[in-house]
Amino acid sequence: MELNLNSVKETFIPREVPFYGLFEKQIDNIIEGAEGCKKFINTNDRDERENFLEQITGIEDRGDQKRFEISKALSKTFITPIDREDIMDITTTLDEILNYIHTAAKEIN
Repeated sequence: MELNLNSVKETFIPREVPFYGLFEKQIDNIIEGAEGCKKFINTNDRDERENFLEQITGIEDRGDQKRFEISKALSKTFITPIDREDIMDITTTLDEILNYIHTAAKEIN
């Protein structure tokens, strides 16, 4: 049986490490959630407020999906660009920001 060094290399050193792109997508979610929360706070119309709350809930759900994607990518990556613990800390912190935005909107409502 012939050993394929390229296959071994790609197993341990992936060509593309998706963490930075996933962090950027999560940050975009946070910005969208914060903007939705601002609109939510600045409206006096109950129906608009409900719509903004639904949007914020959807954004928070997308954030949970991104957190899962990052965790999944981390479990499949042998060599990471930064420490694994730091990746998880960043992931958790970004998700908590979205959770706080969502919770604040629910409490205000």
